[in-house]
Amino acid sequence: MTASCRKLPPPPPYSSGLLARRPKGCLVTNDYWLSAGEWFFTLARSGGRFSIEPGRDRLFNPMPVFHVHAGVVALMPMLLSQGCVIRPEHFSAKRWWREVSTSRATIVHYIGAVPQALIAMDRSAGERAHSVRFGFGAGMEPAIHREFEERFGIPH
Repeated sequence: MTASCRKLPPPPPYSSGLLARRPKGCLVTNDYWLSAGEWFFTLARSGGRFSIEPGRDRLFNPMPVFHVHAGVVALMPMLLSQGCVIRPEHFSAKRWWREVSTSRATIVHYIGAVPQALIAMDRSAGERAHSVRFGFGAGMEPAIHREFEERFGIPH
């Protein structure tokens, strides 16, 4: 992408609207998307538990790509790493672990409501039958953080 293209605005991504109860358009440039994606990918290449393996990782993301968090934090690093983004039709706590498992996801991405919905579900054998190395996102309630990691076997 040329330097002039990086300065152009992409179609507006949206916030979830959880705090204001309505989604909001975010005015950002292509450079913002690319730079943020590069930053997350560079951070993920630094090694350790939360590293992305280029060309191998499969990220399960239940949010639409026009959601700013899903686009910048999930889509862009996976595109830059030649990874795979898995998008279910829509978020479903009931189907989550089956979809994560059958898609062979190695990373899961979420916003705050997802962990709470998963914790609220009845326990099942399928909730630990996955290949997920780590999960990341925004807004996990501190009160359920440890339970989420221990119950589902996923470091956050």
